[in-house]
Order: sequence, then structure tokens, then C-alpha cells
Amino acid sequence: MAAWETVREVFIDECEEAFPAMISGIQTFGDLINWHPHIHAIVPCGVFLKNGDFVAIDGIPTERFLALWKEKVFDLLIREEKITPELASDMRR
Repeated sequence: MAAWETVREVFIDECEEAFPAMISGIQTFGDLINWHPHIHAIVPCGVFLKNGDFVAIDGIPTERFLALWKEKVFDLLIREEKITPELASDMRR
């Protein structure tokens, strides 16, 4: 959910009357069948308007996605009591 929320928020900041799109899948293992949870996603470089038109949005810095994603993941882990706020603060540094 945090991945979709991140994509949605960043694209809507660029174009308010828009509908972003994303297809994603959760993968829980890596190449060596070790525990390695991550998300594979297909995200178009743009948004859809209410009339169905697609509007390309170029040049959104990757840093915007990364910063928002990190905060959403930390908030989730704290809310689910998987980490403490102090640990999240340490990890942010």
C-alpha cells in the first residue's frame, strides 16, 4: 500500500485532476531463495485524465519518490510496532 500511495501522491502533486496507474507484485525472496521482501512495479510516466486522455509527466526527480516512500515505510513499521520511533530516527541518519 505504501508503494501505491507514494506513486499516487507524487503524480497528483504534478497534475491534480489526474488518475495515476500502477501494477505491482510483492516478491518475498531473492535470487538465492533467501528472505528478501520487495515490490516489482510497472508505473507509466504520466497520468490519465477523467476523459481518458493520457498526459505524460517527465522529469519527476527520483528523490521525491524515495523520500516519500521512506517516510511511509517508517510510519508503517512504527504503527505496526515492528520498530520504535527511536530506531526509525537512528535508521534515518
